[in-house]
Amino acid sequence: MLDDLIKNVGAQFGLGDKAGDFVAMITKHVQAQGGLPGLLQAFQNNGAGEKAASWVSTGANVDPTPDETGAALGGDFVTQMAQQFGVDPGAITGAASQIVPQMVDKATPNGEVPQGFDMMEAVKGMVGNLDLGTLLGK
Repeated sequence: MLDDLIKNVGAQFGLGDKAGDFVAMITKHVQAQGGLPGLLQAFQNNGAGEKAASWVSTGANVDPTPDETGAALGGDFVTQMAQQFGVDPGAITGAASQIVPQMVDKATPNGEVPQGFDMMEAVKGMVGNLDLGTLLGK
């Protein structure tokens, strides 16, 4: 489960009790941008492909930098989230650089992206104590 990580990152980056909303928005964005394959490709396109591959593999995860995460998510999206949450864009990319690798890692326990993978369903299953159902539209 990612509950504790989400709460800790929320506190560290000034998201507080909106950390669940933060995860939901990232998840929706990833799904809209081609799902997990699209996210991995975005990291590849921005020079962090080996790091992203580590999250899928069964080995140790290599965290991206906040700048790499921001580039993969897209500057407009990061700016929009920063405005919505009332924090600096650096807080968004910092928080995402910690959460995204763990989301991908937990979604790919066998070292590969499952056929017909649904990021929103996977994330809902990872955050048992946070209510993301309404936010994710499920």
